[in-house]
Amino acid sequence: MTFDRKQLQKTLTRARLAAILGKFFTIPPEILSYKANNRGKTNLVYFLATKDKPLILHILNPSTNMGFTRNQEDLDYTISFENAVREGGVPLAYRYPGPTGQGYVVERLGEAIYFVTLHDFVPGRHHRSLDTAKLRTLGATVARMHRAVENFSPTALPSRNWSVSELPEQFFERQQKGHTNPNLESYLAELDATGKEARRFIVEKVKGLAKFPVHQDINGANLIYQDNRLQAIIDFDNSHDDYLFEDLVTPLLNHCGFTSSKLTSQATHHFLDSYAQHRSFPDLELELCLYAWLAFQAWYGATTLANKFEDRAYTPNNLESLAKRTQARVQNIQQMLRKTV
Repeated sequence: MTFDRKQLQKTLTRARLAAILGKFFTIPPEILSYKANNRGKTNLVYFLATKDKPLILHILNPSTNMGFTRNQEDLDYTISFENAVREGGVPLAYRYPGPTGQGYVVERLGEAIYFVTLHDFVPGRHHRSLDTAKLRTLGATVARMHRAVENFSPTALPSRNWSVSELPEQFFERQQKGHTNPNLESYLAELDATGKEARRFIVEKVKGLAKFPVHQDINGANLIYQDNRLQAIIDFDNSHDDYLFEDLVTPLLNHCGFTSSKLTSQATHHFLDSYAQHRSFPDLELELCLYAWLAFQAWYGATTLANKFEDRAYTPNNLESLAKRTQARVQNIQQMLRKTV
């Protein structure tokens, strides 16, 4: 089924939104204004200004980010994970339980049935870059999240069970676009080889490690800060069973990778050192974390370079500069691995 946001918005009048709120509240608050906010890639999100407080309403896409059908079991997995993390002291937006306490309601909109969730609006802002204090706070927060799930075992679902260690070798193959670029071939070949080697190490070393629920998308877009304090981690749509070190890779990719080896080393140290202060962090997990970061950095770098080649705005000099920056980021991770192993 196609998830047509614009068509859905036509069915969601103020009266209809008020009726949906009535399923979450005994006496629903009056809606003063409402606005669709489609910042995310998956769901239809509404900001609701009410007389009591601002709220966030999600009309969930019938398909998950990984293309699986979203059903009750799948949603129960995500919500039970959120609940465990919240009980572990991780700041999350309050989710309204609904009439059955499940954390969602079911609503027919047009010709289809949708799951609908309601949260408190968390005021604040997102940061694309994180300073030392924010990196250390985030490291401690992810550690609390992991401690909370180590004794938590939701039912494993096919829709919530994938891993970097199980991805096919072709994952690290760049797309062939029917062109050759002698100036980039050596960079692309190096990145491909680096990604494959890192993945082979991961596949060998994860044998015997247990899997737990992970968020998998912890980055600035899903972190809300107010007065430089972390107020909430949001968007558990990519959560699934995996090795805990995977939850460290996305923050490293987004907030610790620089062309400067000094900045990369400092940011990585603050994030992982804070994590290790709040949860046991064996050497093997640290090594796997860095190798997974290396694998994804290499893959993203190769993919970006191949795609930018098709962008007419990118001159050969632009591409050469991008290739060197990508190479520098990869080499900085390799340098940290040599010091760690």
